[in-house]
Amino acid sequence: AKCRPMAMMALTTSPALFGRRVLPSLTCRGFAAPVGTIYKLGKTLYLSMTNECNARRLIDTRGPGFKVSPESGFKRLPDGYEPDAKTLADLVNIRVKSENIGENPTIAFAGYGEPLLRRKVLTETVARIRDTYPQSSVRVVTNGLVGRSIVQHLIDIKINKVSVALLAP
Repeated sequence: AKCRPMAMMALTTSPALFGRRVLPSLTCRGFAAPVGTIYKLGKTLYLSMTNECNARRLIDTRGPGFKVSPESGFKRLPDGYEPDAKTLADLVNIRVKSENIGENPTIAFAGYGEPLLRRKVLTETVARIRDTYPQSSVRVVTNGLVGRSIVQHLIDIKINKVSVALLAP
């Protein structure tokens, strides 16, 4: 069965800021996560980790007429929502199985915000994905403005490719 949109009730940790609200979500076999957390372009699964960014967003550099296909599932994450590593890895597992993507999926960490701002979650998510799909291709799409120390870390956690947007500032 393909994943389908639905509404998910979310409780946040700070009711004074967010309270209870209904978030648009994606559900697959009883598992729900807000729409935009995972999307697909071509044969690649993209994981969105945050809306936060330390520069101009890549999507903003493409100009006002740029659109991502609605069928992809790309959307900005709901305000205040940042998925944890377990959620991200579970979504990969569900999409790989439900869409017959194969044993070696191509995964990209991208989205509306800068994935390297969530280094700890990125590290844990990649480890979980590698446990299940050791031969998968994993890429990070970044503005590259997080410091040189990240390069060795990305090698250590077995990121295959890094795409750096040179138009980000």
